[in-house]
Amino acid sequence: MTFFQNSIGIRFRIALAVMAALAALLWGFQVLSRKPLPELTGRVVEIRRGWGMAEIAQSIFESDRLHRVCFKIHILTGGHTRRLKAGEYPLEGDSIRSLTKKLIAGKTLQYRVTVSEGTWSDDIAKLLAGANLGDLDRFRVLIRDPVFVRSLVGPGVP
Repeated sequence: MTFFQNSIGIRFRIALAVMAALAALLWGFQVLSRKPLPELTGRVVEIRRGWGMAEIAQSIFESDRLHRVCFKIHILTGGHTRRLKAGEYPLEGDSIRSLTKKLIAGKTLQYRVTVSEGTWSDDIAKLLAGANLGDLDRFRVLIRDPVFVRSLVGPGVP
């Protein structure tokens, strides 16, 4: 056997070993991203507008570095970086895949508030602030802002 033939055999074995290692890594990533995470159960996480992937991963996984990295890889490889929506999300033992789908779909917590017809805006502001659903002063400012009100009711309403 010549040196050249021996060299090709070694290169082939190295390439085969590298491909096997990459396949094992990919398989491990797939298993990890589909595994339910019971440690997330019962938590509510807030994703703020303008947050990047690092802030989102930190708020969800806190000190769990492995799942933070796996979440970031899943978001990057899936092309989801700009598709995650802000809001408050209930965490129910989701896997990384199901959590990503939830963040893309914007399946946030919903709060029901009943306001009787004829209730003054100041009383509505107090009701929302009393239920910890908003800031009293911020609501008062927004309800008197014609641009904001028009954005809620549409152009056809006087």
